[in-house]
Amino acid sequence: MNEIPGWDEEIHGSITALVALVGDRLPLLTTSEDNPLVRQYAAAYLARVRRLVMGIDLLYEAGMPDLIGGLLRICLEAWIVGMWVLCVREDAVNRLIVEHPLRSNRLIDKADLPVEPLEEIEGRQTPSLADMARAVEATLVEEGDGHAGELMWSYELVYGGESNAGVHASLASILGHLEDQGNRVAVLATRAEANDGSGKLLWAAPLLAMLARRVFLEFGVGVEDLDRTAEPVQRLAVELNEHLGPQAGE
Repeated sequence: MNEIPGWDEEIHGSITALVALVGDRLPLLTTSEDNPLVRQYAAAYLARVRRLVMGIDLLYEAGMPDLIGGLLRICLEAWIVGMWVLCVREDAVNRLIVEHPLRSNRLIDKADLPVEPLEEIEGRQTPSLADMARAVEATLVEEGDGHAGELMWSYELVYGGESNAGVHASLASILGHLEDQGNRVAVLATRAEANDGSGKLLWAAPLLAMLARRVFLEFGVGVEDLDRTAEPVQRLAVELNEHLGPQAGE
């Protein structure tokens, strides 16, 4: 059973509607190749985040909460980079362009692939994901759209938690497959979980709404329908964050 209030009555349906709305608007996020790449890259990251939220929802519907955290971690990373592009603008785009052939060529070299390496470009590479998150957080705080420490708390919680329990093969990743049966230990095909994963889906949905709003405004696409659709999800996420987030203990 899930522990999200109003999940079946309102929240899950709102997330589904949000995913559909963003999908309907993506074809409108088109511009000339002569324009700076900031908007196009940000829109592409929005499309990526949407797909990841869809994947999280599919795992939720399939009853696989132990797999959701891995996608949530990827979703948060894509969201951070997309937001970083919008915050840092052309310098972020240039860094991504510089880094792409370097990463690709390292893979080509290590795997000894029979393909020609990409032409490398001189320039600065992207900073660490943590530094991107700090830059995005600073922008959100400056604009009054976030609190100091909030994004870094989320980043550390998702990355630390999923590194321990889902992404890497630590002991925590298999404990849910074991069950004590008196003098025997049974192996379970399905990992036992404390929840159904709806909380992680609720975590990902406001990220999609926040990035979508900023990208829509970049392209001059109206956000009224987006705000209305996302409102129940964002409202509940804020309410829960007040009890669980970094400000709760202060």
